[in-house]
Amino acid sequence: MGKKDKNSVNLDCVIEIMGNVLGTMFFTLLSTALVFVYIIMKNSNCDIKDIISTLIFVIMWRWEEKLYELFFGNSRDDKRLNVKEKKVCKFISLVGIIIAMIILQIQDNKVNFIDVAEEAIIIGIGIYVAIDNIYKRGRWKNIIYSIFDDFRGARKNRIAISVLTMISMIYLWLDGTYRKIYLGVICICIIIYKYKKEGKRYMKKGRKNINLIIQLEELLNKLDLPKKYYNSDFDIVKKYEEEIEKFENLVLKIDDNSKIIQEKLQRAIFLIRQSKQHILKVFDYYECSNPKCAQEEFDSMMNSIKEYFFIATIDDRVLIKDGVRQIIRRNSGKRFYRVRPVAEKSDSIKNNADELFHIPINKRAYTSSERFSLGGFPSLYLSTVLPLAWQECGYPQKYYYSEYQYDKMSNETRNYEDELKFFALYSPKEIYEWGISMKFNDFEVWLEFVIRYLILYPLVIGCSFVNHGGKVSYKQEYIIPQMLMQWVQRNNEIVQGVSYFTCLDIEMMPKEYCGYNLAIPIMKPYDEKNYSERLRKEFIWTMPQYYQIPLLDLKQNKEDRKLLYDFIEEIHKIYRSYIIPERLREYISEIERICVCLYQIMKNGNDSNIQMIIHTLNLIDTSCDQLRQQSFDDIVQEIEKKHKKMSQKNLKKMIEESKRCVERFWNVSKECEGIGYIIEKYSHTTWNDFAQLSIIKILYRNTEDIGYLTTWLHDNHILYFKKILDDEAEKELNKKVEDIVTPVVHKINNISPYMENVKVSEYTREGFDVKEHGKELLSVMK
Repeated sequence: MGKKDKNSVNLDCVIEIMGNVLGTMFFTLLSTALVFVYIIMKNSNCDIKDIISTLIFVIMWRWEEKLYELFFGNSRDDKRLNVKEKKVCKFISLVGIIIAMIILQIQDNKVNFIDVAEEAIIIGIGIYVAIDNIYKRGRWKNIIYSIFDDFRGARKNRIAISVLTMISMIYLWLDGTYRKIYLGVICICIIIYKYKKEGKRYMKKGRKNINLIIQLEELLNKLDLPKKYYNSDFDIVKKYEEEIEKFENLVLKIDDNSKIIQEKLQRAIFLIRQSKQHILKVFDYYECSNPKCAQEEFDSMMNSIKEYFFIATIDDRVLIKDGVRQIIRRNSGKRFYRVRPVAEKSDSIKNNADELFHIPINKRAYTSSERFSLGGFPSLYLSTVLPLAWQECGYPQKYYYSEYQYDKMSNETRNYEDELKFFALYSPKEIYEWGISMKFNDFEVWLEFVIRYLILYPLVIGCSFVNHGGKVSYKQEYIIPQMLMQWVQRNNEIVQGVSYFTCLDIEMMPKEYCGYNLAIPIMKPYDEKNYSERLRKEFIWTMPQYYQIPLLDLKQNKEDRKLLYDFIEEIHKIYRSYIIPERLREYISEIERICVCLYQIMKNGNDSNIQMIIHTLNLIDTSCDQLRQQSFDDIVQEIEKKHKKMSQKNLKKMIEESKRCVERFWNVSKECEGIGYIIEKYSHTTWNDFAQLSIIKILYRNTEDIGYLTTWLHDNHILYFKKILDDEAEKELNKKVEDIVTPVVHKINNISPYMENVKVSEYTREGFDVKEHGKELLSVMK
């Protein structure tokens, strides 16, 4: 076959166009037959030129794509056809239509351009939408075959085509205001149609991927981490093989017709199997007391999957594509917390912030072996929420805590390459929740991310086994996470820590905190106190704050215990004074049981088990929720109907006293000594999620250097954030911006209903000077 001459007219193309024109005319004439009948019945005058103009528009616009082949010698869909050539063809087609319509609109040597414009809109857009977008294009073998080609389209659309054509023809014989209204209605319909068409195109694209999306989401939902076992015969090798085999089978079930996706899945399966073999060999070497070979095998696995790592910032920003970082977890860490359990208060801890820093290198003997902790290798461990840090430390009744701030996050412009980087371990649930919107916004990015996760899953699950089979000194489930920490220490030019989801039972939490943990091995060089210089420079943390769970502190809960005791006595008094109907007695008895349960916990104090107490508090909340579903007024109405023979005076008095008790139980006001307030108070304060924390806001002008102030705050363990002076400062300080002396230091406190004599703001100083006002601020911060 010879190559087409681009500048020559293709005879086959001309014949094909003629055939298509005849086919279109044939179909359009059939479609407009009803219009002619209607016009004749109405005795209307319809100029034949209007009909001809419609036919010309249909013919020229519908088969405009054939001009591509006619003028350029190649197909409209040919990628070689550039944008300029397409515009030329579109322009030629449109000019031909307009010229034909102008000629047909000449009346008394005048052209009615308004009619031309109107007809161009209604006929052009209407017919283009009806024919060009609904019918399928095909190849025509001869002229006769092409006449009937349009009938190869979807049959269900033929009536719609006829109706749209008829609508366009009706427009031609409408006059005046009706024509304008008709034109407006049709244009609105066309706009709606185009929006729907774009939506269908979007949905069609979604349907193309929906099968794969469903399969991958079902897979993520079936991957439940951490893996918990309660058998004393726990064998990590056996359990790992079982779980990874289940995972591998789930991945193999994923099916998709796309060749590209099949290749990605095959590559993922290959790497999954390879990582599985590496980890099983690590276990073998470990059992054979060959740590060197075990570490080399682990390094080999990491090298094979290094391009799939999730490298995150401290606030969980991961590079998902070139130049774009996104937060994967539902809530990113902006503040971080560290907890230290104690037996009693300690001034040595209270007055020394370093007591809540990492273990100094000269005291490395005190470091224990934990999931992401190696004996003899100190690390800085942080959690993004205080209750999680408290759980990780074993639910201590008394402890000190500090809030941490990563200094580089407070910069106006962040340089991610200069910040600490973390090897991020995500749970399947976190990946699933991140993808809820991403899978539709950017399917390719979502798919690539999920496949990366599947490739890393053998490592993730290896770090996520929990054995509750008893307290033992040797933890098999710590082998892989500790190997990962050693790898991080040897490759600290790539990552400097690990961010990971907790393996604790967070279902006991009153709400889902969406927190995560950080493990940062200390880095050289060390300062004169044997702490990491880099970590000290890049983190600010508060002076240690002491906390004792109020529910278990007999001194703190003394007043509330008395209120509970008196309330229980009120209920007993009602029992002794009246014969209470069964339905009301059940309701009040449930209130009594809740109060007695809480009272006994408060009374036992330090002898209580914290985890048991948390479960009990959750059961109390559940009982309260169930009790709320019953209406006290409905109970009273039922009693009044069923016990009419009972003394109305005694009945009324019993109901009044019962109602008073019930109202007090549900009352959440401290001033009214509400029992509801006591229940909520001890539920929240047990978790300490309303911890009192303070931060300094610095107001300054953008041309001002406040480096000396931030350095002073850093050295004195005072958290801060910076804000450029704006109009909002005028309202805060009741001054015009130009009259405000900067920098302005403003102390802000977190407060809760359970804090007494604490204000949101208690210190403001304009023109803050470290030498002059430093001691004053330090005294306020204590």
